[in-house]
Amino acid sequence: MRTNIYFMKRNGYLLLFFLSGALLFLSVQKDNHLSSTDGRPRYNDMQATQSPAEPDSLFLQPSNPTFFPYPDGLRPQVEFWKKIFTEYTSRQAIIHDRRHVNIIYAVIDMTEEQRYSVKARRKTIGSAINKYKLILRKLNALPHRNMPALSEEEQGVFRMIKDIPGNYPFDRAARNFRVQYGMKDSFQMAMVNASRYLKDMEQIFAQYGLPAELTLIPFAESSFNAHVYSTAGAAGIWQLTRSTGKNYLIIDRYVDERRDHLKSTEAAAKLLSSYYRQLESWPLAITAYNHGASGMNNAVRQTKSRDIETIITTYRGRSFGFSSRNFYPEFLAIVEVTGNYRTYFGEIQFPPPDVYDEFILQDYVKMKTLLKYCSLDRKVITHLNPALNKSVLESRRFLPKHYPLKVPAGMKEK
Repeated sequence: MRTNIYFMKRNGYLLLFFLSGALLFLSVQKDNHLSSTDGRPRYNDMQATQSPAEPDSLFLQPSNPTFFPYPDGLRPQVEFWKKIFTEYTSRQAIIHDRRHVNIIYAVIDMTEEQRYSVKARRKTIGSAINKYKLILRKLNALPHRNMPALSEEEQGVFRMIKDIPGNYPFDRAARNFRVQYGMKDSFQMAMVNASRYLKDMEQIFAQYGLPAELTLIPFAESSFNAHVYSTAGAAGIWQLTRSTGKNYLIIDRYVDERRDHLKSTEAAAKLLSSYYRQLESWPLAITAYNHGASGMNNAVRQTKSRDIETIITTYRGRSFGFSSRNFYPEFLAIVEVTGNYRTYFGEIQFPPPDVYDEFILQDYVKMKTLLKYCSLDRKVITHLNPALNKSVLESRRFLPKHYPLKVPAGMKEK
């Protein structure tokens, strides 16, 4: 049966009709807005239109120290993460000390085989770690630290350990190896991904009275990849867990709004606002995004301090591990690198922001029907609607009624 498609304007809305024995219609919102309601969101709670941004204004300059203090004691950690983001690529494995990250023993340039073979990679890295373990054990057993008996490489390791303030025993260092892969290439890609959404994300955070720099947290969480899932099931650019996400977003058989850049950003704004109200400090609230508010309250009680440097260097909570200790320094590094990205990467070709309209579905419909009769491209629709689950995109389930489907701006009758 031939299907006829009609467009009609009414009260500022564009109505699209399909007539093929059954009636289906959608409406395009006349005005877009960002919702800041505190209640549980509905499918159409948040509407947004991406607006072009000048390249020079995409990323903020380094932050206000009143909001985000930069203690001298954290500088080695910040400088380490700046190197990870700007000097070392994903082809390089950095062997360093877990506790004092500025102690870098070796940088391994991986071959193609080592990159794609876990066995080959572990063998090469394991061999290098064993080498430095032997050096540290030798230094620990060396009588009177007999420097002339050491090779040049052993003397270099000796000096790195001895440059650490306080007493850092060699035998303890021998138990604190860690491997970090470089991120220069992935960080540049994250900047390209972020450029599509940052201005709208900053607008959302402004509505909640939050510092705009907080919108850079997804660099640490997901590299702005909406389709990343952690081993704990956290999803989206903000890496929200399912239990946390359900407090703010719709997560069901049809959609997972944790993958929607802007809706998940509003959820993150509410979550960070809650952390700040509890902890009264942005460094603590930022760290709570990784470690949890209750965990940070425990840290404050045990250290008897709200100073982020004191907590990072002295708190020994069981779950306060490498990721939590480095989350705030990593954030500071991200703010500095993005604010001065030309210094580290040169000019970057940023894509134009996504420009789209939203159709409010007034009935259930399968994706294949929509694609067929509206001449829509599946890849474009998938890109513009990352919250839709695979079963919906593959037409095994219907698109939900009242779902605000994003389509290319200015879509015309074909």
